[in-house]
Amino acid sequence: MANPSRIKTAALTLLIGLLFAGALQAQNVKKKPARDPLLRMVPAESLFCVRVNNFKTSLTLMESFLQGLAPVKLTKFLDDEKWQSVQKDGDFALFGVLLPADPPSANPLANLFVGLLVPVPEYNKLIRGNPDISEADANGVS
Repeated sequence: MANPSRIKTAALTLLIGLLFAGALQAQNVKKKPARDPLLRMVPAESLFCVRVNNFKTSLTLMESFLQGLAPVKLTKFLDDEKWQSVQKDGDFALFGVLLPADPPSANPLANLFVGLLVPVPEYNKLIRGNPDISEADANGVS
């Protein structure tokens, strides 16, 4: 029969080893930048980030899933002329960042900036005939 103090010592040694390995892995993860170009554009201090791969296909799949609940046509709005300059088969990202406020607001969501990254093959063509999209500012945000 094994000595209880040896079992405790072995378990404690294993636990310390796992914690040390986890700490080393966490440091390595922080140092590596995201390899995905889309996710590299999302600010690191984002509160949330939702990535949608192949937007049109994802909407079609969601449409077919919801078909039994309610007859919805999510892909219908993609036929609008405002979406003609957007690469609908591309990957989209939605993210939220809290902007600094002076003085701080009582409502924590009052300073929430929600951004959407949309793949656009020709940026000038997109903003040329669209009154809803402005030209990029000094930070490149439209």
